[in-house]
Amino acid sequence: MRICGAAYRFFVGGILRNALLIFIPSERARSADEKRLESTALVADSLKSPLYWIHASSVGELESLWNPALLLAEKTGANGISARFVLTVFSPSARTRIEALATEMSARGAKILYSGYSPFEGRWQRVLARLKPCQLLTAKYEAWPELWASAVEHSVAITVVGARLRRSLQVAKKFCLVWMRKLPELQFLTSNQTDSDELKREFPTARVFLTGEPRWDRVQSRMLQGNAEAQLRVERFKDFPRPWGVFGSAWTEDFLKWGPTIRKFRGTLWIVPHRVELVYIAEVEKILAHLAITATRTLGGAADGACGVPVSEPACVLVNEMGFLSELYAHADWAYVGGGFGAGVHSTIEPAIMGIPLSCGPRSVEKFAEISELTRAGQLQILSKKADFLEFIETANASSSVAAEALASRKLQWKSQVLARMGASETVARAILGFQAEKDMLA
Repeated sequence: MRICGAAYRFFVGGILRNALLIFIPSERARSADEKRLESTALVADSLKSPLYWIHASSVGELESLWNPALLLAEKTGANGISARFVLTVFSPSARTRIEALATEMSARGAKILYSGYSPFEGRWQRVLARLKPCQLLTAKYEAWPELWASAVEHSVAITVVGARLRRSLQVAKKFCLVWMRKLPELQFLTSNQTDSDELKREFPTARVFLTGEPRWDRVQSRMLQGNAEAQLRVERFKDFPRPWGVFGSAWTEDFLKWGPTIRKFRGTLWIVPHRVELVYIAEVEKILAHLAITATRTLGGAADGACGVPVSEPACVLVNEMGFLSELYAHADWAYVGGGFGAGVHSTIEPAIMGIPLSCGPRSVEKFAEISELTRAGQLQILSKKADFLEFIETANASSSVAAEALASRKLQWKSQVLARMGASETVARAILGFQAEKDMLA
């Protein structure tokens, strides 16, 4: 079985990795980071203080780990442990954000040995052997066969935050049992009881705790920080007619799905595409023009001067810049979260925290535990046909006084539920430190 494992490492970490370096130039940055990480490991090997390795596959996973990581930085420093941290990501989008987390953790007293790309699958063994982290912290269902096998080999415990039983965990389990005859020490921290129960059945020897979803804390902290420039942009459109509806992180597939139905509402439609390059913005404007909707850009258009109130409704504002969405959700009356008819729905937590009615398409909704929670609470409606969209708009606009009163009551209820979801990051950080304390006692 060890021969099979060696063959897997040789193929994935060697042949496949080298092929990517030859044919995908952007992979060279990953290779440079891997060499830097190995150099860090050589130095870190002589240090004896605890080391936590925080690894996120993509931006969403990084957001899940962000606030718990900050709390770990504070708590380990306050306890005089002088813990060290390695921060890694896999996707290029997350690579642009990992330095910001490193900076925030350093400001809280953490010693960051390295931040950048993770090893490629098939190449974890050597770095784990050198660094000897006490725990590797990751999110959701990030699991790889060689990573888990290397964790067993070098006695590295793995904690998964916001864990959900997905195929990747099951594949890593089967591979590891065949290869190493055992699993790594595992701790799964979940956001709901269903996920806890499923993980306990699949991994009966693992620690499983219901801690809540720390992304709610992360979104809340970002909202409190605010964005002065985005607030000024919103203020310049303050006289545009109400209600305000937001198409957030929208793809062209979202517009093509609803077509002329988009015109069936009053007020102002704010469109925030998932990409803001000129070519993509022009494509969105072309689709809107075909629907007889004229959009005002927030940047490089009428918004740079005075913004008069449109004569006809629906008015339309096209956000062709980044960093705008949170501030906009704070002023919105309802939101449609895009991606559900394309690559997959985007996060619904950001608008949900405002207590407004939400909707989205059906694709990939099963990936987000909060979507089922928001649906059960009546705050989120998953749309599949034009009649669903029209019903959602009518309900969200609350045209009658009775409907408006009922909606106001539900918004208060939704905001109360948001408050009840806060604090998961503290629970997660305590679970991670508790897991380590238990391991230290048994050592």
